[in-house]
Amino acid sequence: MSVLDRLRTSMAGRYQIERQIGVGGMATVYLARDLKHDREVALKVLRADLSAVIGTERFLSEVRIAAKLDHPHILTLIDSGSADGILYYVLPYVRGESLRAKLERENQLEVQDALSIITQVASALDCAHGQGVVHRDVKPENILLHQGEAVLADFGIALAVKEGGGDRLTEMGLPLGTPKYMSPEQAMGDRGVDRRSDVYSLAAVFYEMMAGEPPVTGPSAQAIIAKLLTQNPIKLRVVRETIPLAMEQATAKALAKTPADRFGSAGEFARALSAGARERQSPLSASRNMMLAIAVSAVAVIGTSVWLTQGKSDPLAPSIVALRDRTQITNNGRVRLPDVSDDGRMIAYVVTDCGTGGCRYGIEMKDIAGGSSRRLLEGATALYSLEVSPDQRNILFLGSTKGVFSWFLVSTLGGPARQLGTNGPAAFWAGGDSLLLVRGSVPSATSWILVSGLDGVPIDSIRVAGPTGVITRLVSVPNSRRLVYALTVDRTTEWISSDRSGKHYSSIRFSQGPDVPWGAASSDALFISTVSRMTNQGAVVRIPFDVRTGQLAERGDTVYMGKPTAISVTADGSALVFEDQTVQHDFYALSFVDLLTGRFSEDERFMRLTSNFILSLSPDGSAMLLGRDISPEEGTSQLSVMPFGGGRRPVFRDGITLRGSLIQPRWA
Repeated sequence: MSVLDRLRTSMAGRYQIERQIGVGGMATVYLARDLKHDREVALKVLRADLSAVIGTERFLSEVRIAAKLDHPHILTLIDSGSADGILYYVLPYVRGESLRAKLERENQLEVQDALSIITQVASALDCAHGQGVVHRDVKPENILLHQGEAVLADFGIALAVKEGGGDRLTEMGLPLGTPKYMSPEQAMGDRGVDRRSDVYSLAAVFYEMMAGEPPVTGPSAQAIIAKLLTQNPIKLRVVRETIPLAMEQATAKALAKTPADRFGSAGEFARALSAGARERQSPLSASRNMMLAIAVSAVAVIGTSVWLTQGKSDPLAPSIVALRDRTQITNNGRVRLPDVSDDGRMIAYVVTDCGTGGCRYGIEMKDIAGGSSRRLLEGATALYSLEVSPDQRNILFLGSTKGVFSWFLVSTLGGPARQLGTNGPAAFWAGGDSLLLVRGSVPSATSWILVSGLDGVPIDSIRVAGPTGVITRLVSVPNSRRLVYALTVDRTTEWISSDRSGKHYSSIRFSQGPDVPWGAASSDALFISTVSRMTNQGAVVRIPFDVRTGQLAERGDTVYMGKPTAISVTADGSALVFEDQTVQHDFYALSFVDLLTGRFSEDERFMRLTSNFILSLSPDGSAMLLGRDISPEEGTSQLSVMPFGGGRRPVFRDGITLRGSLIQPRWA
């Protein structure tokens, strides 16, 4: 007889069990009807292995403590007991949704929505803590939402399980709590877990509401706990730059590894967040930290500029670093993908030449201090990336020329480009006399980085292991034998420090926008260009790097905020190159072959935009959702549906004007 049949038989006359509505780590949830009071309830049944270890008397005695809690934001325990040897407890059935369901639908919440939820849950926790009850399993699944109100469920259940059979359950490998939201002391099995553990868990929930994922993630519970005990979470403003600094600082304090470093109560944490939400962010010009910056225009641009500033940022400084003393380098409105030489004297970039027959692309190089540019390549049908070698003798570029899509090498002295026969990520290795190459883009738990001569013929390989993902960027650290590579898994990119042996020294994670991540390195820092999936706003983050130990710092400085940009940096880190652009986007309906080989026919172009945009293609490929800025100054955008394919001109329909930043449109 199944568990459900046993329950129905043993509870006949008390509860009519209708259907299963959820499964958690410790219990299965059923929708049931309380026959005596004619009301719907949620009946939670503990797993059979838990019931066997804990025992009925011990479990019920601990549950009775939680049943005494009475607070508007606590889901009160109605009933508990044992039915045919199965332990259960009964809660009111909330006709809303869990915070988990809301996060799965929206990914990230507005600050005020998240703050309201945290404030209500914090008041529930303070009530329980005042009566000596610690929840031990605060997580989105246990926060229920109904008509703007949040209630916290499963109070005291984790404690009942812990007290009833904690040691034996640990020996059996059964988790007590949820690792992604668990405090370090709870993860270590500390018997003295107190209210500050719940403060940590509440902060982890807030972090996920802001960032779209918990502060600590991993492929298994063991991996998450190992990361929890040894690494710090990415700062919130790195993954969501619009969050006020004071809210980031409050979250970081609540997530401190040592309980004494956290807030003394959940209410204190909520009040700190509320105060932070009212704080207006300081303008960039208020920062005392400056660094040299060079800006170049980008993709089919209408305007362009190049800028210079002085100084280097301090790794211990506030999280935003201003750029100053900009000096314009280029005046051509059709340049993009700049790359500066290690010594900061030369700059190479892609130029665009358009005529009646369409557009073609070339590569130019010039002395930053002055002088005319010289053309090294012309006539390419597409160019996507380029890099100047450390010795300034060659330029490595990815693009399509003469119908072939590949990496190529061209001498800075001139001459034909040489095909390297691969189109995965590539970079110059230290010294500039060899290359790092990745072939293929199939997700794998083990990847190989090839080491080749300048002819592209492999002479060695580097084996790198990690979570199943795709290497999407290679960065060689100047004046060293170290490298950093970007491993993208789903929508998150992990930048990993390594060397010729393939050893994983350290890493840092970023949520990634729709494009391939862009990175560059000086001898003492990694620079990452990120794009917000929610707003499409770009940012460049500087992460200090110890070339001796291979360790990336746990936090970084945002050195630029604006439009998405390709970046490059000098070896000493004193000059940053980025694109400053007003972009003109051309949209084509192309075959996959034409896309890879760069055959862009004017007949296949069906739309041109100069505004910021986000696209989503329908599952059958017949239509697109287009979100575009209408008036950035007024903060309005528009969402439209349009046909797609065959070069047909779009007819915008069902346009909806929205207030606020662009969001990623999705098909239902």
